[in-house]
Formats: sequence, C-alpha cells, structure tokens
Amino acid sequence: GGSTEAADIDTKSFLTHDLLHFALETEAQLSGGFFGLMASGRSFAQLNNKAPAEPAGDEARHVEQAVGVLTGMTKGTASSAEAIAMLKNLYDAYGEPMPTWLTADMLDGANERYRRLLGKWNSLTFGETLELRFGA
Repeated sequence: GGSTEAADIDTKSFLTHDLLHFALETEAQLSGGFFGLMASGRSFAQLNNKAPAEPAGDEARHVEQAVGVLTGMTKGTASSAEAIAMLKNLYDAYGEPMPTWLTADMLDGANERYRRLLGKWNSLTFGETLELRFGA
C-alpha cells in the first residue's frame, strides 16, 4: 500500500538471521514468513509479538526451522543433505510432513542467495544502505 516502516537494528545479532530469512523466503517464494507477513501489512511490533496480531501460522514456523539449519550451512557445519536429514528428524518427531518447498536444492539456492546478499552488505561504505525488495 506504499506505507513504510523503519527500525534500527543491532547488526551483530540481527543481520545474519534477517538476511537468512530474506534469502530463504525469496528462494522458496514464500509469503507466510517474516518478510511475507511484513509485506502483507504486519508491523515490526506485531512480528516481534509486542503488539496484537493474528498468529503467524505454520509457514512462519517452518521458515524459522529452515533458517535454523540454513545457519549451519552458512557456517559450513552442515551440507544441504544433512540439513534436510535434521529437519526430517524434527518433522518425524512431531508426526508432521515436511513442506514440499523444503528441499536440498532450495536450501542450496538460499545459501547462495545469502552469500550474495552478505557480499553486497560487506561492500557498502559507512552510511550506505542495503535495500531489500521482497516480492519484487
């Protein structure tokens, strides 16, 4: 709707996690994760459970779980096949099927997308802005 919202974040604790979210959600073409919910009109306060909102839903939970294993991939502690095996164990433990979008190829693509985003971030000089467009 053309509205905007801004927030100052501590890059040491949030940047990696947020860029992983963006990379995964755009690679998997999802609309129910953090950035998709924000694009649909949720505020930062609602997404951080600091203001009333409808529950985020299963896709947001699946995204969080996938971002967790993607973190290990970016650190080189897990391959995409190992990450999928970890997630399969988790979903099996809860008796749930894995989402169809959650594949080794998608995780590899998200990992590469994250690597490129981080490269762009690292190439900025002080005061420059990295603008991310979701769904564009």
